[in-house]
Amino acid sequence: TLSRPPGRAVARFRKPNGVRSPAHKLDESPRVPLTRAGTSPAPTARAVLYAQRGEHHVAEPALIQVLSDDEIREIEEECAHLPDRKSAAIDAMMIVQRHRGWVSDESLHAIARLLGMSVENLDSIGTFYNLIYRQPVGRHVVMVCDSVSCYVMGADALRKAVEEHLGVGLGETTEDGRFTLLPIVCLGACDRAPTMMVDEELIGDVSADRLPEILERFE
Repeated sequence: TLSRPPGRAVARFRKPNGVRSPAHKLDESPRVPLTRAGTSPAPTARAVLYAQRGEHHVAEPALIQVLSDDEIREIEEECAHLPDRKSAAIDAMMIVQRHRGWVSDESLHAIARLLGMSVENLDSIGTFYNLIYRQPVGRHVVMVCDSVSCYVMGADALRKAVEEHLGVGLGETTEDGRFTLLPIVCLGACDRAPTMMVDEELIGDVSADRLPEILERFE
């Protein structure tokens, strides 16, 4: 367990009422490949990484076991291209999010331990960037731009139309888990205002009558 540095408060993410974590839980037990009797287990990607660092597999920190071998391998590949492990903070969280849909508190602790940085510093990065989700989200994330340019061009009316179409407000997820609706400060496409983004697709010149056509493409 990570100890809390003296004089500093641990940043905690509070889930709003009504928001529940996914029903499934990840298997956090050490992964030991099945082998025939009398043979040694094949080394996991995690064990290989520890061996490369001159560390013993038995000394593996428990928190890192939250991450899968694939996640650790991808994070290490990013670290290999950077001058220092902490520089991979955003990439590491995005990798975990790509595998799991969001970054839980347990994942955050494991990433921080793997990168050799404090949980507080990593959490401050994760809560700063709009595209890192620290709560469970739907299969698709709809973000409506609320910058000045989009507001002048009707972003407020667009937001209300999206809320009515989906039946949810900002920060909420549809009952079927299909869409989560979020605001975003600026999508950098002021010449196409009002704009919105669904997952990684930027959509400009959006009007209320186009919403059914746009959203039906995302199952």
